[in-house]
Amino acid sequence: MRANRNRSRITVDLGSVELYRTLKFAAVDQDVTIREIVVQALQEWLERRDGVPNGGAAERDHG
Repeated sequence: MRANRNRSRITVDLGSVELYRTLKFAAVDQDVTIREIVVQALQEWLERRDGVPNGGAAERDHG
């Protein structure tokens, strides 16, 4: 197994099959990956929490 130091992975238990299904349908409908939706949501949450844009750091690291 080759390590990729430029990527980080997490496992998230959404706690709801319906939420996961809705997320999958939304990803298909918007022609994006679930990963892209989650990264965007986390970036927006951090910006709201901190009140300061992250300068796209997460996207540079993962996009």
